[in-house]
Amino acid sequence: MKNKGLYALLIGFVFLCLSACNNNAKHVNKKTIDTLDIWVDTSLAILINEQRKAYENDYFNPVVRLQYKRESNIIKELMDNQLNCAILQRKLTEKESDFFKKKEEFTPKQYVIAHDAMVFIANSDFLKDELTTEEIEHYFTLGTVKDFQLVFESNTCQAIPYFKSFYDLTDVQLTKAYSKNGLPSLLSFLKMDKQSIGIIPFSYITDIDAKSTIDMLKGLKVLSLKYSDSSKTVKTINPSQESITTKEYPYIMPIVLVNCNMEKKSGTTFVNYIFKPKAQRLFLKCGMVPAIFPGREVNVNTN
Repeated sequence: MKNKGLYALLIGFVFLCLSACNNNAKHVNKKTIDTLDIWVDTSLAILINEQRKAYENDYFNPVVRLQYKRESNIIKELMDNQLNCAILQRKLTEKESDFFKKKEEFTPKQYVIAHDAMVFIANSDFLKDELTTEEIEHYFTLGTVKDFQLVFESNTCQAIPYFKSFYDLTDVQLTKAYSKNGLPSLLSFLKMDKQSIGIIPFSYITDIDAKSTIDMLKGLKVLSLKYSDSSKTVKTINPSQESITTKEYPYIMPIVLVNCNMEKKSGTTFVNYIFKPKAQRLFLKCGMVPAIFPGREVNVNTN
């Protein structure tokens, strides 16, 4: 009987120790788990959410919370010191970087994590198969090009601030291009109009053999671009992951993670993840050009 009683006490003691360890572990985890808030340009919502899900498969700390905002709202919150981390489709301008240096006394870190590009699509019966970059510039800046009209996907699409910055355009100059009410509206319009050119991200059409891409481009064509390079050599370039990687394609758009003094522990873990092959391969799968091309995976079947 004594042995049985002693045995029961021993079990009870072990149970209490295990419970205490469990509670301490939970307490420690609760204390050490960090949260990283990232505001993301709305046009990148699907892509970055996929990255968040992939990240969570490998890491539990920090917890990444995403908010999707327009670029102008993100820049304002960064400047008001209400936000430390953001993902944009451009780098900060020189003026914006200087603001942080003067007011906050630090230089924001900017990591180019992938690239996209702006491509031009038109009706299959459109009079040309290619455009010159000079025509595109003169369309906006001089208004001298009259044989076609440029059409944006919507009045909130990334192409608008991209070309505004690229050619230093005024709001008045930007109004020379029309805006539709989203991608389906733009595609329907182009399939009926033979004199218009739509501007969309390359990532929409990167998988040229996919059924969704084939259906989307039915009755349409992707235009080549002609320009003179720094050596005055005339080049005609098609948008592709290769021409974006080599930077031969003229309208390339970086995907940038901006670190404005975010906490070192939170930021380092996520930045390290985003440059790992797994994350870079996901950019590739989603139609972007990764900043670092991941090595090819080779699976050897030993069975």
